[in-house]
Amino acid sequence: MGNRNNIKVPGIGKQDQSQLVIISNSDFHPEEIRRLGELLTPEERLKSLRFRFPHDRDSYIIVHGLLQQLLGEYLDVPPVSVSIGYNAYGKPYLTGDPGRMFFNLSHSAGVSVLAFDPANEIGVDVEQIRKNFEYRPIVDRFFSDDDKRYLDSPGKEPVLRFYEIWTRKEALLKAFGTGITENLDINVFSLKDPGFSLTTMRYTRDYVISVAAAHRPDRIRILIPDGEKPELLIID
Repeated sequence: MGNRNNIKVPGIGKQDQSQLVIISNSDFHPEEIRRLGELLTPEERLKSLRFRFPHDRDSYIIVHGLLQQLLGEYLDVPPVSVSIGYNAYGKPYLTGDPGRMFFNLSHSAGVSVLAFDPANEIGVDVEQIRKNFEYRPIVDRFFSDDDKRYLDSPGKEPVLRFYEIWTRKEALLKAFGTGITENLDINVFSLKDPGFSLTTMRYTRDYVISVAAAHRPDRIRILIPDGEKPELLIID
């Protein structure tokens, strides 16, 4: 596969559009993961050691190491010198120069997504589709009437619609930089904030990805090293 820890994404941050990088952990060899781990901050390295399962640890190292790598390329500085801070809800930002690049990240069951925007806040969420997930208690307690109408409308499996709604909520709230627990009733069908648009896609047959960005779906550049393109989903 090559030195994926030195992944090059042509034009990252140089265009007036949002950009997603979708990666699979299975593409990375142990030596590559080790080298990516060298890009982590001391705090991130300590956190990586707390994961109970190796695959969770590797996922954390890959996505955070690549984030350092790509931000270093954009800023034209060594990746280890990139300084990232987190707000009270865990939203990452560049310390010292927070408006120079906006970014977000998410990972689920072996797939990670990095989202970048050179001018506007951005949020992203990826979730593995679990067919037997008991989603109804969450729906009954937290979801809005609009959510429930979409969930129960014909045409798709309800569980897929659940993940579409959930990832859209997560992505939008991550773009806002607020917590999801107390804001699950947010409307993701009629956005009250015109500064954001929501794009939802299915990656392989097992994942749903949503991104909240200032750009229209046709202005989002999707980059997948050695991977298949996701299917954009039309959310009515």
